[in-house]
Amino acid sequence: MSIFSIVGKIYYTDEALPPASEYSEGDLMFDLPNEDVYVRQGGQWVLIDAPPAIKYYPTFADLRAATSVLSPMVLIGGRDVVGDGGAGFFVQDASITLPDNNGTVIYDADGNPWERVFDGPASGKWFYDGTVSPAQFVSLYDTIEQYHGHRIIEWSQLDINSASTITFSKDTTALNANFISATATFEADGAQVTFRDSVFSSPSGIFNFQTVNNGVISLETSKLENLAALYSGVFSRSCTFTGPVELRGGVLVDAISTNVARLHDGVVRGGRYTLENQALGHMSAVNVYGPVTMTGAVVIAERDDFLTNYTVTAMNITASGGNAVINGNYIKADNPNPANNPVVFGVMTQNAEINLANNYIEADTAHPTRYTAGVYALVHVDLRRGNVANNSINVVSKYSGTGSRIGVLIAGNPGKLANMMVAHNNILGNVGDGRTYSGISVSLPVSQVRMIGNLVSSCTNGISVHAGATNVTGAMNTFIACTNGVVGPYTLSTNDISW
Repeated sequence: MSIFSIVGKIYYTDEALPPASEYSEGDLMFDLPNEDVYVRQGGQWVLIDAPPAIKYYPTFADLRAATSVLSPMVLIGGRDVVGDGGAGFFVQDASITLPDNNGTVIYDADGNPWERVFDGPASGKWFYDGTVSPAQFVSLYDTIEQYHGHRIIEWSQLDINSASTITFSKDTTALNANFISATATFEADGAQVTFRDSVFSSPSGIFNFQTVNNGVISLETSKLENLAALYSGVFSRSCTFTGPVELRGGVLVDAISTNVARLHDGVVRGGRYTLENQALGHMSAVNVYGPVTMTGAVVIAERDDFLTNYTVTAMNITASGGNAVINGNYIKADNPNPANNPVVFGVMTQNAEINLANNYIEADTAHPTRYTAGVYALVHVDLRRGNVANNSINVVSKYSGTGSRIGVLIAGNPGKLANMMVAHNNILGNVGDGRTYSGISVSLPVSQVRMIGNLVSSCTNGISVHAGATNVTGAMNTFIACTNGVVGPYTLSTNDISW
């Protein structure tokens, strides 16, 4: 229902007459489809012949053809036809010198300017119908600024064919817009640009958001249905991405991603990043390539089918460009009905510098009869430096046959150093069938690993250290219901405890 409060207690509707109970006594309601006017009296709408001092015209063209208009206010039923979104109240204002703009300023046949009465955003429906071109989209902002001193437009779900680069050099806000495109780039050049409650959609579209000269683009409560690349200065709040999203130096807040998130640089706060049943190939819900900070997010990769030899990874970190800080997240990789030989990783890090703290991390293939090649909650390969602290790390596997089931695996290639601190983590293995092999496994030829204050339970080996690993030390670790506390060139220190 399109009901607008314009001035005082004067309303109009371009659809069905709304219930009188929603209004106050004495309110005036213009019923545009039937060209009737009602007043609320005695709790109901009462038809009156004509409102005092208000003249009605069906369209802009009717006002433009009118002469000797004596009313101080007129009501227009639509831009081209009644009910097309152009309806509104207009008042005569002799001080206006700008020309007719076919939306907020209309001139009658005597040359008198009539200005639309409104407070807040302008509406794209006042000016356009159907699909709006990029040129029309940009020019309307210039028009609203010239006539009304702001650049805020509510687009009323108009389609905007944005197949080009649209650059904003002034602060601009777009509300409730539908952007359709094969490829489009939105650029903020020294300006604050906000898209709110909008949809970016195309069967094969790529939407890029970038900033220059300290510009900022804000995406708020919007939906992006294809690839979106967010560059420096971008702020995305409560957006839904149904195609891959790339973050390059911006900020994601409470976003929802149902495809791969590619994080090169920037900050992620909250949100849910999931990938389910990718058709073919190795799958990873979140890929981290650079100095990314992620807090308070939910990351889930799940394959509930029978593909063979493909890995399922919740988060893959190859942050060779800088330190990745992953703090306070829920991270889970799940293959509840695997085919033979799958490998499941909760978090996989390669050639990275990481700070992984206060997370819940789980790898799960809880199927009793299907062979699982490997279930790893957390794997580090060729780390330059890493800190793993205060995480809850779970391995779930019910298959009792061959296969690696490890909470934290630290591995490397010749010449690579782990430089790892593993401290104060709660590592829970699997009880019964599919017993977890090692809570923490240090592999050849890793060096410089220190393990302090970890609680490891329900594993064959609490800590397993390869014979060729060097400079592996630890203290104050606790092993509960583990067959062996430590295996390899690491001995229990006086303050390690094995129960």
